[in-house]
Amino acid sequence: MCKPAFKDLALELGMEIFQEGKDKGFDDNDLAEFIGSKPSSIKAYRYGDSTPSLAVFVGAWKRIKPIRTLKKLASWSNCVVIQLPEVEEGFGQLIQHTGQVMKETSDVIEKFGKAISDGILENKEIDELEKEIEEAIEALVQLKLKLEKERK
Repeated sequence: MCKPAFKDLALELGMEIFQEGKDKGFDDNDLAEFIGSKPSSIKAYRYGDSTPSLAVFVGAWKRIKPIRTLKKLASWSNCVVIQLPEVEEGFGQLIQHTGQVMKETSDVIEKFGKAISDGILENKEIDELEKEIEEAIEALVQLKLKLEKERK
């Protein structure tokens, strides 16, 4: 049972994830069987007639892999979601390097946002930003070198 303050939020997320599942081609029977629910319950979640439990929500998440719902959740925290492509096994290191570039770049953006939040950019904050930028550049260089090795 949700606290009253979060009931609307849980209802909205339930509707979002089950609609995304439908948009991705999952039918109510398939989702119900996977989650251990009834097709009528899945429909009720999608139309906001019922709020899914956390277990149902997590089960739906595992099955649907909802990008749109994840982006909504991330936006509430001022974050972004970038879906990495599925690749053949041999490209795993490229994806790993790309992920490192994104992590380091997001660290720069996060530090910059914190540094300017008070309207003052202090020397200590500049030093920290320079360090983060250097790490991001290093990650980009490593990705570039990996790509050059892949060139045939």
